[in-house]
Formats: sequence, C-alpha cells, structure tokens
Amino acid sequence: RKTENGDFITSVTIGTDTIAYEQSYIEKVSRDNGKTWEDKIESDLCKYPVMNNGKLFKGFVMKGAEHKEYINRYKPAKSIYIENKIDKKVYFASDVIEDEDKKVYAVEIDPITREETTFECNVNFPYMPLSVYNKDMVYPLTTVFALNNCTIKTFDDELYISVYTSGFKSNEECRENANFDYAAYYSIYIFKSKDCGRTWNYISQVSIDDETYNPHRHFEGCCEPMMNRMPDGSIVMLYRTGNPNPLYMVRSEDMCKTWSKPKKMDDFGVFPQILTLSNGVTLISYGREVMKINATSDPTGINWQEPVKMELSGEKDKLPLSYSCFYTSLNETGPDTAMLVYSDFYYPNENGDKVKTILSREIRVSFED
Repeated sequence: RKTENGDFITSVTIGTDTIAYEQSYIEKVSRDNGKTWEDKIESDLCKYPVMNNGKLFKGFVMKGAEHKEYINRYKPAKSIYIENKIDKKVYFASDVIEDEDKKVYAVEIDPITREETTFECNVNFPYMPLSVYNKDMVYPLTTVFALNNCTIKTFDDELYISVYTSGFKSNEECRENANFDYAAYYSIYIFKSKDCGRTWNYISQVSIDDETYNPHRHFEGCCEPMMNRMPDGSIVMLYRTGNPNPLYMVRSEDMCKTWSKPKKMDDFGVFPQILTLSNGVTLISYGREVMKINATSDPTGINWQEPVKMELSGEKDKLPLSYSCFYTSLNETGPDTAMLVYSDFYYPNENGDKVKTILSREIRVSFED
C-alpha cells in the first residue's frame, strides 16, 4: 500500500498457508519508490479509503476457521471431495441457528487520533452461504470479506468489494434454483456500501457454468478477483480458476450490475493484479507456472498486447511452486512507471546463498511511434 506521505508499505506473510490464519507478518517501508526498504516506524501510516463520515475504512476483521461441533447438526446443500486435495461443504446460512460465524466486522480509523473502532456490518447477501472444510472447520463470513480487503475500491465515493466463496446464485427467486450444480465451487460476489461500511448490499456475481467448468482436479471455480476502473469508465475484473487453470477477464459497463461473457487471458494465473497509470496504460501481473506482465492502451480493456515473461532465479531446475508464490503487487510510481513486488525463492543474498526473497522492480511504459 501507499502511505499517507507517499511512501510504500509492503506486508509479507510468514508461516504455513492454512485457513486457521495463524501466520505472522512483517512490514517494510520504501521511501525511494522501491529501491531500498527499511523497518516500518510509528509514523508510517497506511493510506486507506476516506469515507463520507471523515473516517478511514481499514477493512474487515480476519478470524481463523475453527472446529465447531454445532455444524454437524445441519445438512449441507452441496459438497465436494477430492482425495488429498479438498473436503468442502456449503450450507444455506439461514438454516444454521448459531450466528457467531455469520457475522461480519469491519474497522474504521479516526484520521486525527488514529483510534481504531470495530463495528458489526449489516450484509444483505441473498442465500448467504456458510462454508465448512475438513468435516467441521467452519469458515467465518467475516473472513470471506477480510481475505479480500485488498480488493476494496472507491467508485463515485462509494465502497465496493469483490469477494469469493462457495455459494449459491443470489439473483434467483427461489432457493431451489439458487442451489445450482456448482455451488460447492467458488463464485465471486460484488458488494457496495453507501453508508461508510455499515451496510453492504449484494450487486452481482460471477460464477462458473458448463462452458467454463474444468474437470481438472485443481479447478476451483471463480476466485481471487481484482477489479479496476478503466479510462472509458467500465469496470474490468480479472480472476483465477485454479492452479494450473485459466485466468479470465470480465467487463461491466453498468457499475458491476452485469458482466460480460468471460474472456480467457491466459492458461494460468493466480491473484492477478491490475493498475491503470496516469498515462492511460493499464498493466496486469500474474503467474504460476511462470510470471508474466501485460499491458494495453485500449481504454476499454478489451484488446491487450502479448504478455512479457519475467525470469525467476530457480526457474530452470525447480518445480513452479518451489521458486515463487507468484502473488504480485502493482503500484503507480509515476505517470509512466509502476512498482512490481513479487517473491523469488532462489535469489542470491549478499553471501551468494539462494534464499526466499521479496523483490521490487520498476516497470516503465513507452509508446511506439
């Protein structure tokens, strides 16, 4: 993220990737557009969206999934089991009496005192789902939102978020139709808040269908979305479908109410990042099997040039997942430049040892005559 004084903060997760979310974090700050990094100090304040009440919206509260006996009293609406891969069930939240895992919490910051206040949100989510992993590990709804804090956007002074979870067709008129064949796979749901994050209203969703379903055992559905407002005013959203499974793009010309037919952007791609620079060029970064960057000067985001591959240190002799996590970050550093942050697991340190490293790199855009 940018800081309030224009520097950059990079947050790195340390630990095993599990839904218990017991990882720790380290944060580093760059005061020279990514050339050097140092420890964060108290005056390094993240820049968060400013709401109409003058407060800053920090995001939603993360809470790890836990084993809950109560869920065994209920019957799931859909389930999926892939040996040594996934054991997941999805319930209609309205069927579950216990409400502790159906609540959503967010945090706002007073810009003057820096005091943080946690409040409960009212989420209008038709056919709200509740996901359970590994027999009885209930995944809290607040974490569904918190996992997507990085997707929060401000469009026309209103807060938007794109979240992903196993779930139902929220735009159907009856419950039977809402429980569609792919409910146990991920769908993307778009929400909007007009009242400073207190109420979040469902707008639309993007789900898989018979055309985009892939029987590959690592297929996940529509997940890890990232939205961007294009120069023509449309909204472009990129999303992952698995590893390795295709990266897709959809467009909305009515502020996320409806979406175009999915367009395949590449054969792979996790957590894609998208950024429009001040010069009108839009960049995307993504990876896994390899890392790529692409660009377009098309204000609609429909037409893109051929992607550029980025070389990583362990690429020639290691398996893909062992030489990077392929999760990237993009931030504008000037009208023609952006900073890309990414991981390289075999980058030589000052002693020549190949170690896990977080790197920042400048991307410079130039125009052909």
